[in-house]
Amino acid sequence: MEQPYALYTQSVGPIGDDMPRRRLGTIFAKARTVLLRGEPSRQEVLALAPGAETHVRADAAFALADQEVLAAARERTWPARPQVAISVRDWPH
Repeated sequence: MEQPYALYTQSVGPIGDDMPRRRLGTIFAKARTVLLRGEPSRQEVLALAPGAETHVRADAAFALADQEVLAAARERTWPARPQVAISVRDWPH
């Protein structure tokens, strides 16, 4: 017997042609619910699994954030010449 599962606040897509689309569709369709971070991700899931139970919700990390820090971030302006930082991690999976 399969165990019930839910997929918790994910960003999905864009899903390229090299991805196992049918298998992904099966995974999304069998989930009791799929919580997604935005409407574009929801549309990606529904394209693969039209009947999937989907909901757009904020990532849980935002519930832990300091509200003053979030408010300050909204007010921040970018420098005239923006800089870019890249973080690279090894993920052997």
